[in-house]
Amino acid sequence: MQEDQIKDQLLGNLNSILTFVQSTGTQALDFAKQQTPLLIQEIIKYNLALHTFLLIMFSVFFAIAVYVTRYGFKYQDTREGGVPCLMIGACASIFTFVGVAVNTVTLLKIYYAPRLFMIQYIMELIHGK
Repeated sequence: MQEDQIKDQLLGNLNSILTFVQSTGTQALDFAKQQTPLLIQEIIKYNLALHTFLLIMFSVFFAIAVYVTRYGFKYQDTREGGVPCLMIGACASIFTFVGVAVNTVTLLKIYYAPRLFMIQYIMELIHGK
């Protein structure tokens, strides 16, 4: 008799736990469905701001590198450090130009093809780049 009561009580507790887990799973899925568009919008805004900032920084560094290169051309025949400035400025100009180009392409992709950007972003997350 006592065993039957314990068994009924355990089955009742198990039933309430299963009901709770099932309702919680449904609520979590509904919450995820509601929040997905907002999350995508935030990811796009964040990447837009990030790549705009990087584009500005690379543009400033590119301007500095061009100035250093021009200084190197101006003083390449003297002993005022013209040749090292020329070499450093030329290399920095190339690298910063590549940075400007990459960030410009990313910004254009975010602005004109946000779905394509999100697919590539998700693929990068999956592959761990």
